Amino acid sequence: MLPAAAHAIPVCTAAQVVSNDTANCPNNSNPCNISKAFEINDGCTLDFGTRSVTVLGSGKIDVLSNSANIKAGTFSVAPSGRVEGRGTGAAPPRNRGGVLTVTTTGAVNIQRSGSIRGIVDFSANDRAGTFNVIAGGNITVSGDIIANNLTVNGGNGVISLRSGGNITTGSLATIAAMGGDFSTGGFIDFTAPNGMVDLGAPINANGGDGGVIDVLAGGDAVVRGINSTGGGDAGSGGCASVFAGGSVSMSGAVVLNGTGSPTLSGGGCGGFIDIEARFGDASLSFPITAESGAPDGGGGGISVIARGSITQAAAAPLSVQGQGPSSCGGEISLEADLDVSASGTMNASGGFGGNLVDLIAGRNITLNGMVDARGRDAGGFGGSATVIAGDRGFGNVSIGSTVDVGGGRTLGIGTTASPTTGAVFVIDCSCA
Repeated sequence: MLPAAAHAIPVCTAAQVVSNDTANCPNNSNPCNISKAFEINDGCTLDFGTRSVTVLGSGKIDVLSNSANIKAGTFSVAPSGRVEGRGTGAAPPRNRGGVLTVTTTGAVNIQRSGSIRGIVDFSANDRAGTFNVIAGGNITVSGDIIANNLTVNGGNGVISLRSGGNITTGSLATIAAMGGDFSTGGFIDFTAPNGMVDLGAPINANGGDGGVIDVLAGGDAVVRGINSTGGGDAGSGGCASVFAGGSVSMSGAVVLNGTGSPTLSGGGCGGFIDIEARFGDASLSFPITAESGAPDGGGGGISVIARGSITQAAAAPLSVQGQGPSSCGGEISLEADLDVSASGTMNASGGFGGNLVDLIAGRNITLNGMVDARGRDAGGFGGSATVIAGDRGFGNVSIGSTVDVGGGRTLGIGTTASPTTGAVFVIDCSCA
């Protein structure tokens, strides 16, 4: 026979953890290694002072559906270790996730060894919980942090990581706060006002409507993918922001699309993303899409601002396209104090109407990818494209591809009317 599972020990103070796990967490200032399963009661705080605390592979801290706090010098979750606040019950309050805030003077580390990972899980049936980290040092996530729905009706959770140093996630890490088809995606934020943020894997906040993903770095920011799609009935895409005191590198696909309606209630709108490199360059190396659902949704918005230059690779199309005959396109805006080099396509077209593509550079603009702001379908209105170089002095515009703001044709019996065309504005400030 297999041995019976050990019951979790209810605690409300760090001293109770020490008294029940003394061999690994002695009653002194040495590191506290938690090897047993503990449940934190509602409203309690485990204050370990300046001690380093590690939840070992055999250990677990569970807040159930309660609200609790942990304070320590450093805090780690070893491979196979678990920190939980899962709401797996059928009725309140146990169908909701818990709330845990971890506050440290030093680092926080969710570890991994090969395929074995430390896990932080605040998923739930009704509404996922909240996992907050306020770290004085670096935050490193190689394992998993999830706050997902466990049912199609389940609501979103919250993951908030705030560091006094850097925030780094591994290439195999999972960070997700997904809602069900009948709710929104969750809220995920990474805040490192004094350091850099380097996200090694995509971040997921999908839901019936997409959730919110925010990245704030005092230094550079590297983002390797954002998913915040609205997958419900006429669901709309979510919102994202990436703000960096230095440079921004978008090194993974961003998907903020809306979706159509199986009940024919209309199409969801595309989401929005704001990217800002406050004292550096912004590089876009992978696609960013914020498209609407068919037949009549509105495209979303993509805004990129850089005090340096903006570079868009050919493999990084930008699309706020409106899907369907009655849709409208969204808006794309690239604004750099130095140069804009755009090699990928930009699509702000819609069935009923195209929208706006604006490019502004303090110096030069090189545009080698197609710009599409058409009103594609019959009777559709064309959008507009604005290209301004030399906005901070002198600059040149080089256009090596098509800029199309045409409108759709209106067809009558035996007649073909002219399309309703939009406008293109090109300003080249190269004169002395």
